[in-house]
Amino acid sequence: MVFNLSTCIFSTETLPKRIAGLPCYFTTTEGDLGPSSPINRPNFTHIRLLRNLNCSDDESKAEELFQLTKTHFINIGVAITEIQYWGRFIVIVIESRHTDMSHLPQSIARCNCFYLYDDKMGRPLNCSALRQLDPAPGYPDNSKYDTLRPGVMLSSGKHFTEGRELLTSSGVQVQDRNGYRYMTCAAHGLPYDGRVFHPSSSGQEIGTLITEITHIDIALVQLNTQIAFTNEIFQNTVTPGPPIQLQCFNTQEVIRDKSGDEIYIKSPFTGYIEGTRGVLSTCRVPSDDLCEPEQWWIQTRWDYMGQGSSNSLADGICGSAIWNNEGNVLGFFRYAPKSRHFLDWCMSISSHELVKRGFSIVTDAHR
Repeated sequence: MVFNLSTCIFSTETLPKRIAGLPCYFTTTEGDLGPSSPINRPNFTHIRLLRNLNCSDDESKAEELFQLTKTHFINIGVAITEIQYWGRFIVIVIESRHTDMSHLPQSIARCNCFYLYDDKMGRPLNCSALRQLDPAPGYPDNSKYDTLRPGVMLSSGKHFTEGRELLTSSGVQVQDRNGYRYMTCAAHGLPYDGRVFHPSSSGQEIGTLITEITHIDIALVQLNTQIAFTNEIFQNTVTPGPPIQLQCFNTQEVIRDKSGDEIYIKSPFTGYIEGTRGVLSTCRVPSDDLCEPEQWWIQTRWDYMGQGSSNSLADGICGSAIWNNEGNVLGFFRYAPKSRHFLDWCMSISSHELVKRGFSIVTDAHR
């Protein structure tokens, strides 16, 4: 719902994110449609591919459609960086503004195609952890917890020569196919010698960074023997209710929610933020390695975090889990554009990337 308040002065910090269960958006600008889908650039070439295949309005077919689309664009020699699945249409992100649009398809497998240029995506040049700040009361949450949970503060210690400290957020506890357990976090949030502290370098050493998962910026931390971790989330301060126990990763087998349903994220730098479930996407991983045999793509997602949320989604939140009302983890926060079309949206690494590598959520109460 879009509300035009052209005669009002208001702050986005005091506006509701939902009315009667529906996401809402307030504006004073005539013609402002709010967080709408990016369909400003359709293609009218009448090139319709795979008309006998129907991938429309079926999220379980999104991965198949992504692969078909990538293959076609490789065959015609057009570089693309991202594909988004919006149900009845897809958005294809083109790398170069010099691309000849007359060769691009109007639809693929009965999904209409719309196009964006990559420089319109608002991607950060790099993602960073949070430099240590003088905290205001209660913000960020630098409390020490006897039992770790998703969304507590972590540190990789202080820089050897410069003395600065970088802070990040805990993800979730996972186990691999052999039953070994690890805590996840953003790989770039722990750039130093592999030691991990909570809540800061002056606190307790809790574990060691074991490995970084290739291409998805997620690190695995082996916790020390005496450190307990539970995947029970802190009590929700947005929508009052009992704490949620994370149950599993949101794979195709357990998807019950749909676009528009509530999602949540919690980090020590933001507290609870409630958002709205968005769309699946796939992104090409940038690479300067000429020895890479082929382009590497990862499954990602875009979720709308509410009007004005881009001001809250600060450095340090990377790696924080995003989950739904059932306790299913959809993904791990990667970045939130500060401008352009996806302002107030966030891009996350899909939990499917961990599932296909053999990881699952730990569901017992403690380590």
